[in-house]
Amino acid sequence: MQKAGAVTYALIILDMHMPQMDGLEAARRIRQGAGAAHLPILAMTGNAFQSDIDQCLAAGMDELLAKPTAPDALYATLLKWLSQPAAAVA
Repeated sequence: MQKAGAVTYALIILDMHMPQMDGLEAARRIRQGAGAAHLPILAMTGNAFQSDIDQCLAAGMDELLAKPTAPDALYATLLKWLSQPAAAVA
């Protein structure tokens, strides 16, 4: 989290089950930072129920990828978010 404000990222991928802070809280904190409103945040999780998707979107994430994620699906998702101008992503 400390690096998120000091470094410019094109995209962030968060695992939903991290050891010290879950992905939902991390996304909320990132969104509170200056300039993070248009930063694409993707979630990765083994839980891909509609309630999980809804929680991710409510926390400020842009999309959820279910694990295991096929390489071609990951590539397509990254291309989708990285090929858009920052203002168009939000």
